[in-house]
Amino acid sequence: MLYSSSFIDKKKILLCPYNNLSLKLKSFLNKSGVDYQFLDFVDSEKVLDCNMKYKVLRPQNILDIDFDCIIVSSPNYFSSISNDLEKIGVEKHKILFASHISCYFIFCRSKQIYSLVQYFNDFFSPKVKLISYFFRLLIKNTWILNVNDKKLKKYRNKYQEQRCFIIGNGPSLTIKDLEKLSGEVTFAANGIFFGLDSTQFRPTYYSVCDPIGMEDLYDSVSNFFDNRTIMLFPKNVLLTTYKVKNALYYDCKPENKTNFDLLEGIYTGNTVSYNLISLAIYMGFKDIYLIGLDFNFTAKQSHFIKNYLNFNNKDAATKEVLTWFDDFKKLNMRIQDKKINIYNATRGGKLDIFPRVDFDQIVKTVDEQS
Repeated sequence: MLYSSSFIDKKKILLCPYNNLSLKLKSFLNKSGVDYQFLDFVDSEKVLDCNMKYKVLRPQNILDIDFDCIIVSSPNYFSSISNDLEKIGVEKHKILFASHISCYFIFCRSKQIYSLVQYFNDFFSPKVKLISYFFRLLIKNTWILNVNDKKLKKYRNKYQEQRCFIIGNGPSLTIKDLEKLSGEVTFAANGIFFGLDSTQFRPTYYSVCDPIGMEDLYDSVSNFFDNRTIMLFPKNVLLTTYKVKNALYYDCKPENKTNFDLLEGIYTGNTVSYNLISLAIYMGFKDIYLIGLDFNFTAKQSHFIKNYLNFNNKDAATKEVLTWFDDFKKLNMRIQDKKINIYNATRGGKLDIFPRVDFDQIVKTVDEQS
């Protein structure tokens, strides 16, 4: 039997695995008006992202949780996932399968019915995508651009031969550093605004990449920034939130299929600082300085603001940082032929892929400049 989203009403649910489809499902349920209680994501592979609001539980840790159903959203691995859940003791009637059809989700308990639904969905979906592709191609090669893309286009190479600063939220960063950057073009992200109450500094550009992190920060982001800051977000954050007023949105693409073009879609990387650098490259900056990118979760404090993030699993964070290093090594190779310079002006830290420079020597106060 197939069920609509109303079947989830009044239920306590877990979503499995942690993937884009589960994020879409969570967004769909939030917007459908269903009165449900979301507990956590369940995944046997994913490590916890330090920007995420929710924990990613291991399957063996869910048996002590009071839940009504666990919804599996994985067209390719649904059978093995459900088998593994049953093996650890999850009752069969608590396992539900979610199938994404167009912009809707339908649910069932039977693997056979789910397989059948996926078969028809896989048969028709490519034809719909093909029509959509040609439609986007037509728009892209004509003067017809939506308002969002027209605005994005204005930022292409806007700052040629200029410099900018990418602000990380690491513990080496200080409010005085930010105030020294008041006359510069700056890019900041995530919970930077938690430390801005005591200063007039505001970043020129702001972004968040993680959909779950964006869900956590949405209210603050929507209300904190004024017209001094331009907000730019990848479209995947719309999986969990509504659009932020006056913000611009761009597509995401795999690393090997992007050339730093927001209209084509960019690779956002495994850390938001990679995304900020990609934005800066699109805007034409020649010299890009990094500040506050400590890349060190073994320190007593992981961010420049105390209580910025309640994150106790340093082993998981360290594994995540390794993916950041890998991203930046590849990025350093990709910019070699683009006449772009990336310098690390962070005080200390472990990011030694880019040449080190002295922040205080580069940034002068207004008095020194005059």
